[in-house]
Amino acid sequence: EDSFGALCPQESLFTANVYKKIRFSNITPSYMNDSAGWRNIRRAVKFCEGLLNYFHIYRYIRDNRVDVLHLEWLPYLDFCSVEKHILMFLKKHFPCLRIILTVHNIYPHNFSAHKREKYRRRMEVVQPYINHYIVHNQFSKEAICQEFNINQKNVTVIHHGVFPMEVHTNVQFDEPNRKKRLLMFGFQSFYKGTDLVIEAVKLLPKDYLNKIDISIMGISDKELYEKYQEDCKLLGIYWKNGYVDDSVLSMAIYQADALLYPYRSISQSGALLQGIYARKPIILSKLPAFVETMIDYPEELFCNVND
Repeated sequence: EDSFGALCPQESLFTANVYKKIRFSNITPSYMNDSAGWRNIRRAVKFCEGLLNYFHIYRYIRDNRVDVLHLEWLPYLDFCSVEKHILMFLKKHFPCLRIILTVHNIYPHNFSAHKREKYRRRMEVVQPYINHYIVHNQFSKEAICQEFNINQKNVTVIHHGVFPMEVHTNVQFDEPNRKKRLLMFGFQSFYKGTDLVIEAVKLLPKDYLNKIDISIMGISDKELYEKYQEDCKLLGIYWKNGYVDDSVLSMAIYQADALLYPYRSISQSGALLQGIYARKPIILSKLPAFVETMIDYPEELFCNVND
């Protein structure tokens, strides 16, 4: 008697058999995603795009008599409180509607202490309109309850699955005398520990350095990239600063001998969940969320944070 509807930017194999589905509006040109020069205009377009999609949500709830609305993100909450009014509007027009919010990250990435305080206040403002929360590990549950003063009874831990990729059956791993390939991928920033990888490579003896190929792939923090790009050239580290196509990334992952995750902080890592799917050896920092995710592995296998 129940039905499930999915609202998403595009059709995919994950929505192919859903009872009811509606395609979200995507009005942001793709060329804006690949250039920092479009950043401010892209933000304005995305702001309008979000409002348009909230209208789609309203219309879907109205036409399908929805009981539960599950949101994966509150995008405006990163910088303003407009979502308070949106959620308040939905609750007013649909008094029986229950709203569930999945919190993938306790705070947005790279937020300063000042920005965190403002985000904390905005989060508290929307709490009256959210009936329940989902997080992906026990560490995140304890953190969200402490940071935002949420009752533990209103938070459920549902572990996140891995991200599947296309398997490349033609990848060759047995070339004679080839260098070992180490890969770090995803958005690169200070909290990800990208600088730790580079500083560690500087300490390697030359004979070890000649036996490895290190690649860093993903859109990178500007200051971090400018600080270390010359070091990478001298050390022979390949750093792809920019968007990486899915097919290129999956090939790089499958060709790698090990994947690097020297993060300084994280509540959940999509890059790790993608790497696990490839069944590659990993170098992982000893963060509570990582230790919990890799629950069967003893802590001495993890590297120390900031080391």
